[in-house]
Amino acid sequence: RRRQPRRRRLRGHSGSRCKVMTRQHGSRKRTRLLRRHAAALLAGSPDRLLTTRTVAARLNASEATLAKAMLELRRAGIIKTTRGPAGGSELASPPGEINLRRICEAIDGPMNVRTCLFSSPVCGNVGCGLNGFVESMHRQIAESLEGMTLADFQLEP
Repeated sequence: RRRQPRRRRLRGHSGSRCKVMTRQHGSRKRTRLLRRHAAALLAGSPDRLLTTRTVAARLNASEATLAKAMLELRRAGIIKTTRGPAGGSELASPPGEINLRRICEAIDGPMNVRTCLFSSPVCGNVGCGLNGFVESMHRQIAESLEGMTLADFQLEP
């Protein structure tokens, strides 16, 4: 049985009541995780096409959710798909040529080096002692992800 999104009643600026649909954050997080795991699963079988049904069964996910997740990987050029009865998905490049930073950026957007822990600096970013540390940490993470490839994280289908 499918769960319906919760509804909240909010008061508008004019005092009128309106209904607002709230989106469940868990589904977006699950889709991101499915993209990462699907890429690792495809890396484990570079010589054959894997169907959405096979990947979904292996990752314990619905085919519809996985199809949406795979679409983003295809748009980013990480995987290529073939339609039809003998179709399926495969990596667009060898697993050793696809680094994890490319996958993370395809899923979550560009990895910008930040200088503050907060989304908007609380202290005005003037004389903050954490700026150098946070920037260094972000650079190290980006470099580590560039150094790891899908070949390091292959899952058996």
